[in-house]
Amino acid sequence: MPAPMPLGSLLNAPDYADRVNLIKKIKTANGWCFAPVVPELNGRLKDRVSINGQVEVHPEGGYYSGLDSLRDGATTRQSDIDGPA
Repeated sequence: MPAPMPLGSLLNAPDYADRVNLIKKIKTANGWCFAPVVPELNGRLKDRVSINGQVEVHPEGGYYSGLDSLRDGATTRQSDIDGPA
């Protein structure tokens, strides 16, 4: 019988991040846009996103998964985590 895996190895964020496209809606000089999230080395999220190849910190906005839905001919994204009010 195989040895049971520790719980932490089942919920490994870097492994999960490889399977899901996590993005964040941020405010730039040109308005609101979506940017890919840059996780920390331990897999945690610290409001870092990649914009034009540069890593920037944006505390505003909310996180979204890369799961898009088509409604009335328009692509919409469902917020996964609420941002600041």
